[in-house]
Amino acid sequence: MTVTVAESAGYCFGVERAMELAKSSAPAITLGPLIHNDDAVEELKRQGVGSVDDLSMIPEGSRVVIRSHGIAKSEYDYLAKRFELIDATCPYVKAIHKMVAATSEKGEKIIVVGQREHPEVKGIVGWAQGGATVIGSAEEALKLEPMDRAVVVSQTTMGLSKYAQIVETLKTRVSHLDVRKTVCDATQKRQAEAAKLAQESDVMLVVGDKNSANTNRLYEIAKAHCAGRPVVVGGGTNSLEATIESMRQLEPYGPDAFLIVVPYYNKPTQEGQYQYFKAVAAATDKPIIIYNVPGRTGANIEAGTVLRLARDVENIVAVKEASGKY
Repeated sequence: MTVTVAESAGYCFGVERAMELAKSSAPAITLGPLIHNDDAVEELKRQGVGSVDDLSMIPEGSRVVIRSHGIAKSEYDYLAKRFELIDATCPYVKAIHKMVAATSEKGEKIIVVGQREHPEVKGIVGWAQGGATVIGSAEEALKLEPMDRAVVVSQTTMGLSKYAQIVETLKTRVSHLDVRKTVCDATQKRQAEAAKLAQESDVMLVVGDKNSANTNRLYEIAKAHCAGRPVVVGGGTNSLEATIESMRQLEPYGPDAFLIVVPYYNKPTQEGQYQYFKAVAAATDKPIIIYNVPGRTGANIEAGTVLRLARDVENIVAVKEASGKY
């Protein structure tokens, strides 16, 4: 079996920057998870970077790291007055904040295209004086009251084709629409690669957290282009229970297989690895592809363990070894 890994696989610049800033700032607190990846959040927690969901939960004297998605201006100002602040907002998102703040200050109406409840979108809206209108679909755009002028920006992870479709609909409601190109370059590159690889592959694997807008967008693109049966969305976790629950949640999508990352946070023994994958395989009749991550303490699964699994577990079909950054 041939496995092709996308050139842009792994963290984007904004996420890498946020992770580095958070780790170098420990001990610290983030308002909301730094990024939408449970494994990364757990790793940060072990290194002294915790997470809270509300401003009132931040202990006095804390060093606070702003998440990569950014926050509203009111939250930023509140934190800046009370805590040492480390701004890990993605530079692309920060640019939208400045754009929205400057434009709304001139009295222009702001339209944000994206997921209404996503923290990035909430943060963008929070920099618009007088608020902004959030649109998630062309259908929602059609319901807008006609207006003379407006500026439209998008969530940085918005699909380009979807953004273009919504913009075309908005033009029927807004006489003079100023369209800003705010889908980030890294997102565009990953989406283009996902479409190309999906067209060339029998099965497409999208590895990421199910709560990530990026992961879900790549899944949608890959599913639309994949020549075979849909797409496999997979990912490892240190918790066996969480891994099995994620698999159950993904079953309705009809994946051909599950790609499971070798657990590493609790430094499992080879016997622990064997029992982990045996239990994972027992929870589904789908094939299991083990994703090995050499170089991480406790992450390697040895050849002897793989042979035991292949002998004892019928639906473990392959082992893929990671290269480059995980």
